[in-house]
Formats: sequence, C-alpha cells, structure tokens
Amino acid sequence: MATARVLVVGGYQAGKTTTCFDLLEECGNKVCRPSTYTPTKGVQLHHLVDGRQVVKLLDCAGHPDYMGFTELYYERADAVVVVGPAEDWAEKVRDVAGHIPMVHIPHAGSDVGQIVNLWRE
Repeated sequence: MATARVLVVGGYQAGKTTTCFDLLEECGNKVCRPSTYTPTKGVQLHHLVDGRQVVKLLDCAGHPDYMGFTELYYERADAVVVVGPAEDWAEKVRDVAGHIPMVHIPHAGSDVGQIVNLWRE
C-alpha cells in the first residue's frame, strides 16, 4: 500500500485541524472532534486510509509558541495543504522542500472534495 506524507500548514487558528478532520470524514474515516479549541503543539499526525493508499496528514502548529521544529518535517513531505492565506506559508515550505505539490484551502470549512479527488487519481 502506498504511503504519502502531506503537511497541513497555516497560521494560528486558520482551521488546519478542522480541515484534517474534514478530509478524514470525506474519505469515510470516523473522527472524534473535540468540543473546545486546543492549539496544536508541534505536529499532530492523522492517518487517512483510502483504498490503495495511506496518507499521513501532519497537522503542523501555526502558533509561534508551539511551532518548535515543524520545519524539519517540510523536507520529507510529498505534498502540502495550506489553510488560510497562502503566500508566506507557500514560500516557507518551498524554501526548505523545493517545488512539491501544494493545494490552497482559503479557510476551514471549504470543500475538501477536490483534494480527495486528487489523491484518488
């Protein structure tokens, strides 16, 4: 089974974790959403299993106090999902990882079906 590492990056409270949960649910995975907001500290790993492949979603902290060594994950990423304003994040990732596939989601709650369709192709 193929495995891909996909970073989910963006600013503080951009909706990265919500987007990860939306992606998981879109692919038929069960999700237990927390009832209150808690900032991601470092990187939170979500496994999205969809037929022939496993996608490791690396939900990277957006708050400067919790980012730590998240840039170390950029080098080994196969693709990136940027949630919220993309300019700064796209540049940060490309500076480390080069030109890897990147998808922009303007805000949490946006249609994630387009991303799932790309994975299924």
